Amino acid sequence: MKVLFDPQIFNLQIFGGISLYFTKLLEYYSKDSEIEFKLPLTYSDNRYICTSSLLKNLSFYEYNFLFKDEIVKILKRFNALKFYIKLKSKKFDLLHPTYFDKSILKHIGNKQFVLTIHDMTQEMVPEYFVFDKKVEEFKETKKILAQKAARIIAISENTKKDIINLYNIEENKIDIIYHALPLKITDKESPDQELPEKFILFVGQRAKYKNFALFLQSISDILKNDKNLKLACAGGPDFNKSEKKFIKNLGIEGKVIRLPITYDEHLINYYKNALCFVFPSIYEGFGFPILEAFQCGCPLVCSNTSSFPEVAGDGAVYFDPYDTESIKSAVVKVIQDKSLSKNIVQKGYDRLKDFSWQKTTELTKKTYRKVLADG
Repeated sequence: MKVLFDPQIFNLQIFGGISLYFTKLLEYYSKDSEIEFKLPLTYSDNRYICTSSLLKNLSFYEYNFLFKDEIVKILKRFNALKFYIKLKSKKFDLLHPTYFDKSILKHIGNKQFVLTIHDMTQEMVPEYFVFDKKVEEFKETKKILAQKAARIIAISENTKKDIINLYNIEENKIDIIYHALPLKITDKESPDQELPEKFILFVGQRAKYKNFALFLQSISDILKNDKNLKLACAGGPDFNKSEKKFIKNLGIEGKVIRLPITYDEHLINYYKNALCFVFPSIYEGFGFPILEAFQCGCPLVCSNTSSFPEVAGDGAVYFDPYDTESIKSAVVKVIQDKSLSKNIVQKGYDRLKDFSWQKTTELTKKTYRKVLADG
C-alpha cells in the first residue's frame, strides 16, 4: 500500500513526542515491503528525523550562518509545496497527516485519510487557553479533520473517551494504539555533567496545564527543610521573570535549577540520578516521560488524572494535582521510603513490556488495511 505523509510536524518541532512518533513509524515502514511511503521533505531541523536513516539527502543546518533563518523559512515552504504536489497527484492509497491542517480537504478528492489524535488538552482544560484565538482555530480544525477522517488513532483509552464525548464520533471509528519507548538506552558512558547531590526531577514545559506553579508551591517546604535537596527542571525555556519572582516569594531561590537537554544522554543521566521524577500535569493524552522514567529506573510520582493511571499502571505513586498536601505527601513518601521507591521502579520495568514500536506500527498498519478494505 502507498501511504503519503505530510511534513507538517517536521516543520514545527525540533524535539517533541509527535515528531518522535512519526519518525518511529517511518523507520519501521522503511523496512516493511508491504508499505511504500512518501514523505516530501527537503529540509528539517527536527532532531529525530535528521538522525534517522530515512532521508539520506535531507538538508540539515546545525550551525548558524548568514541569512539562515530566511533560508530555513523558504525550505520549509518548499516542503509544503512538494507535499501539495504529491497530494494533488493522487498517486497514493492513503494519507496519514502528521498534524492538523484542514487545507488538505481541498485537494484530497476521493482519497481517504487516517488521523492520529495525541490528546484533547485544549478541549478538556480550556481554562488554560482563554482568549487565545489560535487555540480556538486549532480546536475547530482538529474537530473538522476528526469528523472527515476515515479512521482515528487515539493514543490511549482516555483520549478515545474524550474524542467520543467531545466530537460525538462513533466508538467503532477509533482505534487505540499506544506509543512506545521514547529513549534509546545504550552502553554509552554518562555525560560529564555536574548534577546536584540530591534532586527531584521535573521535565519539559512548565506553563499552563503542566501545573508547575502549584507543584512548586507544594514541595517548597520539602526543599527548604533539606539543605542538599534541589528541584532540577530539565528542558523547557529559561525561567521567566514571573517564575523567578514566584520562586523568590516561596523562599527557595538557589533551590530550583534548570538543566539543558541537548541529547538523549543528558535526559537519561537526569532520570538515573534523580530521587524521583514528578509529573504533575492536569491532563496528558499519553505522557512519554512516564515511559522515560520507567526505562531509566527512576521512581515516578504523578497525577491521578486523565491517561496517567492507564499508562503508568502500578508503577507510580499518585496524587491529586489540584491538592498541595496530596502532592507533598506523595513526594515525601517516595523520597523517604526506599522500599516503596524500589518497588515502583520494578513495577515500571514490568510495565514497559506492554509498549513496543513494532506493536505500534503493526496496529497502525492494521488501521490502514481497515480503511482500504472499506473503500
